[in-house]
Amino acid sequence: TSGHGIDFSAQTGTSATGAATGSSPAELLDHYENGTWTPVADGSGTINGTSITYTGRYARIGQVVTVWFNASNSAGDIEIPSYKVFSGLPFAGGGWRSTGRVITEDTEILARQGDIAMTSGDTFILNKSGSSSGTVNLGGCLTYAIS
Repeated sequence: TSGHGIDFSAQTGTSATGAATGSSPAELLDHYENGTWTPVADGSGTINGTSITYTGRYARIGQVVTVWFNASNSAGDIEIPSYKVFSGLPFAGGGWRSTGRVITEDTEILARQGDIAMTSGDTFILNKSGSSSGTVNLGGCLTYAIS
């Protein structure tokens, strides 16, 4: 339907069984977007390293957002000794909690569940990751729902 997103309804709505009419919100993909964003290390906790560059990409499909981020440092190591709160997610979360994973430069996936956790609004937390000897690239992925 022009101007209303992609209609995934399986039937035309002429059936007496309650089939979709083509205007059912549950069967319309009415928002798709992708782009870049910049994580901001401005919350509580500590991230060790100098000259850290933060980059990110995102994809939004309906109310589901997936973000990818990267912290790189050509001048030394990156380490989060306990946790670090970041802000700047491209869309504020709708009160749903989500988790993701952190990956270091050697693609070693950390063993703990919830290495990345959505906290509230446009913030997320990274748990202990990286190291003071050899981690110059830290990245991850988080999928969350917005309202």
